Amino acid sequence: MGRSSAGRIFIAVWCGTALFMALYWIVRLSGVTCYDEKVLESSEITADGGYLYTAGMNGISEMAFCLDEQDPGGENYQYPDELYQSVGITVSSEDGERISQNLFIGQNLRPFAFTDRVKLEKEIRLEQGQRYLVEATVGGERTEALTVVLYGNGHSTLPMYLAVCAAVLLLLAMVFAFLAGRSEKHFILRFILLGLYFSFLSECVMVPLCVPDEPTHFMDVYSISNRITDRLGLESRISGSPEPLDVTGEGDSLNITESGLTRLRTNMDLQDTWNFWTDWSYGNVTGRVSDCRFQYRPWQLHNTRISYVIPAAALTAARFAHAPWQVILLAGRMANALLFILAAALSMRICPSFRYPAAAVALLPSVSFLASSFSYDVWNLAFVLLFFSVCMRCRESAEGVRFRDLAAMVVCLALFLPVKFIYFTLLGSVLLIPRRQWKDKRVVRGSAAVILAAAAFLAVTRGQEVLSYLTTGMMDTRGQAEGAQSYTVSYALQAPRHTAGLFFNTLCSGFDRNLVKCLDGEFFSNYLPDLLTAALLLPFTLLMALQEKPQEVGRRERAVSTVILLSGWFVTLAAMLFLFNNVSDDRDAVIEGLQGRYFLPYLLFLPMLLNSGRLSGLRDRILSRVGSAGTDGGTAGDVPDDPAGRLQRFLLCGVAVASTMILLAKFILLYEGRS
Repeated sequence: MGRSSAGRIFIAVWCGTALFMALYWIVRLSGVTCYDEKVLESSEITADGGYLYTAGMNGISEMAFCLDEQDPGGENYQYPDELYQSVGITVSSEDGERISQNLFIGQNLRPFAFTDRVKLEKEIRLEQGQRYLVEATVGGERTEALTVVLYGNGHSTLPMYLAVCAAVLLLLAMVFAFLAGRSEKHFILRFILLGLYFSFLSECVMVPLCVPDEPTHFMDVYSISNRITDRLGLESRISGSPEPLDVTGEGDSLNITESGLTRLRTNMDLQDTWNFWTDWSYGNVTGRVSDCRFQYRPWQLHNTRISYVIPAAALTAARFAHAPWQVILLAGRMANALLFILAAALSMRICPSFRYPAAAVALLPSVSFLASSFSYDVWNLAFVLLFFSVCMRCRESAEGVRFRDLAAMVVCLALFLPVKFIYFTLLGSVLLIPRRQWKDKRVVRGSAAVILAAAAFLAVTRGQEVLSYLTTGMMDTRGQAEGAQSYTVSYALQAPRHTAGLFFNTLCSGFDRNLVKCLDGEFFSNYLPDLLTAALLLPFTLLMALQEKPQEVGRRERAVSTVILLSGWFVTLAAMLFLFNNVSDDRDAVIEGLQGRYFLPYLLFLPMLLNSGRLSGLRDRILSRVGSAGTDGGTAGDVPDDPAGRLQRFLLCGVAVASTMILLAKFILLYEGRS
């Protein structure tokens, strides 16, 4: 594709996107409003049994609540879903005149995390600067343990919308400038800049804890940070307290110094994003760590801890610098993004012929969305990508498999396999290396020794845990119903038809849903338009299918890749079956707990699966057209470039553009949820 053609495409896409942004705002989003927030902490209740609030807003439109009295580490701890109660709020003037009284039925009061907001039937009018008494009841009784959030002073969200739109348009310009050019020079550096910007934009648009299970990962990271500060004696300097504080918690509960981090919501909408970027006065160091437990989170030394070390170090550095809680959160998440982008760039350096599929996977919206979070899946995917790249390099190298290649494989396996044991099927990537590449017999013997040592290590570290899940019904309590029987290996063997039916039903009814989530990323219960998913899937699949390799992909490689893919799918479903599912007689039952991100590592095998001799004719015809088109609009100073490289960069550009549009769509969905 010539420069003039690429330029015309860029102008059309850029201008079309800008026009769409403007029209969408005018037609759908111009009436969306966000509000100022005021948090009345339970610790601020006066002797009169209420909060003294000096009005900083003209009126109160919405409220949210948080119950602070339950000790999450105590014996009587109840899960949040069991805490539905009525909440009464009375607002009076300073001289005792009652201004408003509201009763909110069935509030899901969660310890140390705000409920969903409740819109008032009638706005409570206030005079700025006047003092008011706010009194609260829970279940009809006065309480001193309820934190109340007041929302008022509506603002137009146009400035935020314009800022995000400008950032997205800049991202589109970077995509074309970095990926659609004619030169291969500095491709990896351009990818690093583009990947970091994409991850940072994803992080800024989707805050605070929006990735599935991210609150749990955040608590693990913060608990490691507490251990670091405790060992270094920094806890007093971070909290601002003159006395040493027990930052590791009492009763194995997690203590968080910054109340803004304590109050993080797990279901986010535009109001949370607005408040995240506009309110820098609330939520920083409290100096009362014991009052800031986020949730019960015991410290247990297990294999996943290693995957949290890098974000924990960044989070600790931000805490030590007394940065606002928003910066602390972003520092930990961005450290994970940096880890993944650098690992992806290193994988391209290790195996240059695999750089385009690696870049396509790294720029998927699901991966960028996941990378800019606290999830340990970032760590897994980074080292899976490195492990696979080493295998691909060994497959193509004229020197065969060397000791340093074997050492690199062992290091990568040791870093990702114990963290998520279900990825042991990825060990089969070694079988993609032809037998002729194993030239050094010492490497073969060393590989056998490594396999035996790894098997022994996994048996010691994870063997008992895995056996417990498979044979005793020790399932995750989130999926346990009272009095229900959980699945075990013995039950599956006794009822093979029923078990096989579960797998078949899950494949038939959930394949498309999990494929979409694998590509687009989990986004609460919202689904993106099918057109965007198709626009992403088409260039991504073509890039994987038309990827040329130095050595021809044969039946053996495709067979190995198929076995790895199917076995990975089976192991993942089996793990979810034993972890989250109860025995059911429903013939239409499916395996619950499955998430699209579990299948991301298996996308790396698509070039092997899709590359076949039948596509060679199509590839040649496309490359001939691309080659002839590439001569148009060139100059004498152009660097010669092969048609295959131009085609793959063009398809990669399509993947990045579709990913950008999906990011924009997710941000718009936040607006739609707020309207």
